[in-house]
This record gives sequence, C-alpha cells and structure tokens, in this order.
Amino acid sequence: MKTDKELPLIERSAAIGFAYHRIICDSDGVPVDYEFLYVNPAFERYWGLSADQIVGKRASELIEDFYDNSFNRAKVYGEVALKGTEVELEQYSRPFDKYVHIEAFSMEKGYFSMLVYDISKFIEKIDAAVSERLKAMKDLEQSERSKAVLLSNLPGMAYRCKDDEDWTMEFVSDGCYELTGYKPESLLGNRDLSFNDMIDPEFRHELRVHWDKVIRTREKFKHEYPIITASGVSKWVLEQGQVIYDANGEVEALEGLIIDITDQKLQQQEIEYLNWHDNMTGLHNRMYYEVAKQLFDNEESLPLSIVVGDVDGLKNINAEHGMASGDRVLVKIGQIMGQQIRESDVLARTGGDTFSIIMPNTSSEEAYSIMQDIAQSLEEHFSDEMMGETNVHLSLGYGTRTDIEQDIGTTESMAEEYMKMRKLLEQSSFQSTIIELFKVSMYERSRETEEHAERLAFLARGIGELLDMTQRELDELELLATLHDIGKMSVDNRILDKPGPLTPEEWVEMKKHPEIGYRIALSNPGLEAVAEYILSHHERWDGKGYPRGLAGENIPMHSRILCIVDSYDAMTTDRVYRKAMSKEEAMREIVDNAGTQFDPHLAQVFIKYMAQMTNE
Repeated sequence: MKTDKELPLIERSAAIGFAYHRIICDSDGVPVDYEFLYVNPAFERYWGLSADQIVGKRASELIEDFYDNSFNRAKVYGEVALKGTEVELEQYSRPFDKYVHIEAFSMEKGYFSMLVYDISKFIEKIDAAVSERLKAMKDLEQSERSKAVLLSNLPGMAYRCKDDEDWTMEFVSDGCYELTGYKPESLLGNRDLSFNDMIDPEFRHELRVHWDKVIRTREKFKHEYPIITASGVSKWVLEQGQVIYDANGEVEALEGLIIDITDQKLQQQEIEYLNWHDNMTGLHNRMYYEVAKQLFDNEESLPLSIVVGDVDGLKNINAEHGMASGDRVLVKIGQIMGQQIRESDVLARTGGDTFSIIMPNTSSEEAYSIMQDIAQSLEEHFSDEMMGETNVHLSLGYGTRTDIEQDIGTTESMAEEYMKMRKLLEQSSFQSTIIELFKVSMYERSRETEEHAERLAFLARGIGELLDMTQRELDELELLATLHDIGKMSVDNRILDKPGPLTPEEWVEMKKHPEIGYRIALSNPGLEAVAEYILSHHERWDGKGYPRGLAGENIPMHSRILCIVDSYDAMTTDRVYRKAMSKEEAMREIVDNAGTQFDPHLAQVFIKYMAQMTNE
C-alpha cells in the first residue's frame, strides 16, 4: 500500500533511466558500437521512443553524433564492458536534450548497464555558481583589494590552497562558516585544523588521486565527497577547481569552489533506494534480484543455491480480511525470512506473492536447512500471533548450482519446480487439494489403497536415506510413491477389477498406464519432477520391462527404488486371487530376482534396511 507521503518519492524514482547493452567489436577486438538489449520505461521517456524502437538497435543507429570525436562512446563503454571498469560522467545528452548524470558498470564481460539521471536543474545551479566565480576571478585581476568582498558573496566556499597533504589554505571565503561550521581563519595555514581533517577519512585517498590526475592532464577538477562539519554532521560537497601554474610550469596553487550538495545527494540516494527496493516490504525488488543473479554468476560463488517461496492463500486473506491485512502478512513474511538468512545472501520480493533468496557458497543441505528454519518460524508466528490468519502458508523450494556450466536460470527453475512439488506434499497448501483429488480418483479406479501408498512412501524414503539422497530427492520419492499409478485412472474398470489373469489384449491396455501417468504429471505444476519416474516405474534391470524396455542404470534411480518396494508390498498384501507372502518369503524373492527384475545394489540396500527395521 502506498501512502500519500510516499508517492512523491515514487514519482521521483520514475526518473531513473536504465539500459542494458552488448558491446560490439571489430575483427581486431576494438569496440566500435553497442546494442541495446533492454530499457526501462524511464529510459523510453527520455528518448521519446518505445522499447520496441530501441531494443535490438545499435547505438550508432539511434545517436546522431555517435561518431563525434569529442566523446568516443564505443571506446568509453567498451572499457566498461571488457575491462570491468566503472564510469560516472555528466554531460549534455543530445538524444535526451538534457544534462544527465550517467553511471555505467558491467557484471558480465562484453555487456554493460547504464543508469541515467536528469541533472539539468542541478547543472544550471552549479553553472550559475561557477559563472559567478569566474566573473569574480576576472574582477580580481582588476582589483586584488576587492577579492574578499567578491568571493564572500559566492555560494559555498571559494578557496586557494597549496598542493600538499593537508591542502593548506592560503585563502578561504566567508562561505566557509556556513558550509563547515568553522571560521575561515581557523583553516588558514592550518591554524586550528587542516581542510584534510574535515574530509571523510574514507575519501581522502580518492580525492588525492583525482587531483593528481588533474595536475598531470591539466584538466578541470570536479569531484563529489563528504566532509565532517564542526558539529559532527556529514555533508556531501561538490568541488570544482583548477591548477594554477607559475611561469616555470610548476604548480603554484589550487583554486576552486566547494558547494553543499547534501540535499541533491540524499534525493539521489532515495531514488536509487526506491529503484532497487520493494516499496511495501523494504526488501530488494525484482530488478535488484536480476542484477544480483548476474553478480553471483561466477565460480567463486559455487555452490550457489536459490530458494523461492510462494504465499498460499493471499487472495483469500485479501478477500476475507482486507488488502491491508494481506500487505501486513507480506511484510511480516519478509521480516521473518530476513531474520533467517545470512549477510551474504540476497533476499528479494520478486512478485506480488513471491520471494526469492540467492545464497552464494551454499550447498543443497545448507539451503534446505535454512528453508526449514524459515518455514518453522513462519508457522510459529502465524499460528501463535495471528489467530485470524492461520491459513497463511509459504511454499518453499530450492535449487543448487555446483557447476559453472549450468545456467543460473536453470538453478532458479529447479527451485520453482521443487517449490511447486512441495505445494502438493504440504497439507496446508491449496495445491495439496489437487493431489487429494488425484488420490481419491485413483483409489476408486484401482485396487490400490491409501495405506498402500503410505507404505511405499515410508519404505522408499527409508532406502533413500540409507543412500544419502538429498531432501529434494526424498520428497520426490514420496510423491512418486503416492502417485505412481495415476495413469490407471484411464484404464477400463473391468481390467482393473478383474480377479483373474489378464488376457494379452488386456495387458496391452494395462501397460499403457505409465505413459498416461507421465502425460498427466507433465500437465500438472509440481508433478513434472516425477513424470519421468512415473513413466519408468515398470522397467526392469534386465531390460524386459515396459513401456520403453530400459535396462540397468538407464532406468532412473527413483523408479528402481519404487520397483523394489512396490513389488515387496504387493507380495506381502492379500489379493483377491492369492494370499499374502510372509516378509521373509518376499525378501527372498527380491534377492532371487536381483540382477534381473531389480537393481542388485538397491536390492541389497533394501534387505539391509528391512533388517534394521526388524532390529528396531
């Protein structure tokens, strides 16, 4: 919800232009142009063109003076894209017909991003101040005695100083007191303190580097940095100056003007904050999340895990309790998630009811543990403190990238797929009703029972734990055990209910159910992860199974596990046409058919697991 107080800030944030580009080089690798890959609405407004008219075009096609020798865009932005440097510049932009502040940076070699701010009014203010200063300096040549009077009327602080480590002041205008809180005489000759003492320590070296460059190149000086005033307040200032050389070409002094730009800087910071943050929750937004994905797209971040979360029932909360209540739920979820993550992680609200976390150097086990901590904290809060909203639930899933060759987008898709699958397994999720409907229909159409599915899930998970399978794989086993026979919903009841052996024609129909189940799974969000396992759960180790005749390790591990536990449960359960075997007889059958029907290694693991169960 946006308050009236927040609306002006949001309107200001719309003034930030953002564009993403690909640098174009000639056959010698020299940058000659760049292509627009993405622009935001503010960038469109600056240019007076739609994204369709910009994206896919080269800069030389859109910028009339692209090859102007005074500013080689391809060279400047080529260094950003190819060398990873950052550029900040202020200039008059003919395409925008504005004075703009441009920040260019790269997070992937060969590409660069650009942020554009309209600073026309700010430049006009500075130009006016500089014009006054230049006029004053010209007048000084005519009358040295009027120096103090003229400079005292300038906005900010005019100065003349030595090029030493303290910036020892030889002249300071009266504006010094308003700007710094110190009287001019306290700075002259470093009487009470030097100007260097006022500069924020983190920026002192940076300022020296910039001045040294100006002295070498004989350019004009212009730089922003913070100072600490006499009252201890931090102020951002803009310094513009020049080097005064003596007759021998040696540096005689530095002269310039320093003005307060704190208000403009704070406004810029507010705009940048809103550009990268979600207004409601205060978390990072989708744009920041996408940039962060590029930032962590490197080997140093591996293993990289991504967690995604989707709020179930938010529409119901909004309908029953009002939009304000729904907003409050989202804010609280964001706060709780933020308490569980680490400083190196990036948490963002990436959609209306979705959250995402990027976790560098995080294994799948660590990601699952953090995911469980978040789920537990949310459950405790919404159960204990918000009795009217106990239907709040966040379905979570994760994906882990261990190989730099794997696309980071694939990792995100894995997380989303797992999240959808967990929605089906969690009773508090709305999507879990889908699986219940499937189960009811499946049990009505076949001889299988819910108890049978629960036994399979229990046995399959036990084997998976002995094999050190991940939590995600264990959840997949549980879902597979529950819905592996979902395709039987399309098999004729007369075949399913037949008490005796099936005819060859009936077997043809029966053997279609894995493929039918596969298609059903692919068409339902959350079931895609187990579709291949459903298709393969009647394959045999020796290749004589169906429907594809897969053999050995070409059969998915999940399907091989299910084949064993499903056969064991079938043998130890009474049927219309036969009595159940004993557990010992069934295990003997598993051993006897290891290497033909069953994976021999998994058969041994199953026997080991059953022995452990017996001992317990």
